[in-house]
Amino acid sequence: MTIERQVLPAGVSVVRATDARDGRFLRLLFPIDAGVIVRSTPGSQDMVGRSDMAWLTNWNTYSLYVANPATVVSVLVPARILDESADSSRELPIVAASTLWLRNPVREFVRSITADGAPRERLPQYLVEKLIFEMTLSLLLETQGMSKISATAERGLHARAMAYIAAYKSDTELTPAKVAGTMNISLRQLQRAFAAENSSITEEIRQHRVETAAGLLADPAYRHLDLTQIAQHAGFGSPAEMRRAIAAVHGCTPSQLRVTV
Repeated sequence: MTIERQVLPAGVSVVRATDARDGRFLRLLFPIDAGVIVRSTPGSQDMVGRSDMAWLTNWNTYSLYVANPATVVSVLVPARILDESADSSRELPIVAASTLWLRNPVREFVRSITADGAPRERLPQYLVEKLIFEMTLSLLLETQGMSKISATAERGLHARAMAYIAAYKSDTELTPAKVAGTMNISLRQLQRAFAAENSSITEEIRQHRVETAAGLLADPAYRHLDLTQIAQHAGFGSPAEMRRAIAAVHGCTPSQLRVTV
């Protein structure tokens, strides 16, 4: 899996199909500061706006047009994910539907880990890849119209919730009940989905906030922030709450983490 942030030059950029021996990939394209026009066949044209997401594949060739230099983020996911979705033969639209529940949380998560000057978070690479894989699978299932998934129901709920937590962990009012309410499911149903992954909603929220705080504490660019400000940026209600969470996860104080990491 690869995450790329790049600046497209003004005019046309061609994303060519790659040799099948290099593997098949599904590309999620996120415009950052300007819309991108995508042409996949002669005469076709899809406008992917700043709040949109595009589905591209590496076995097709695309032309990307921007009037001025524009930043985009691409997430390349192995195409085997299509085999795990409901209908791997179904053609994906270029522009992901605006009604997809997960589209905005996934955008926010991808932007947060690739933005220039963003705090360096300490989520392990394997966890980032796992999150994105599960988010993409859920997006595919949602795109294919599966509002209720039978065999993969628990996994789908877990992936949707993890995407939401990753995107909105800095919200001090984010609670398990709020996550479940946003997803229009019961808290008990969501708790079962997390239990199936040997985790809990509260633990995942805390873990994301702790690693955000740890990234801020370890980054010299944020040495000017005091502990109250770091707690606020990480989503904790108070420095005391942050201290307790960091002690539980890392076994040290925020000040020690700032010095030793």
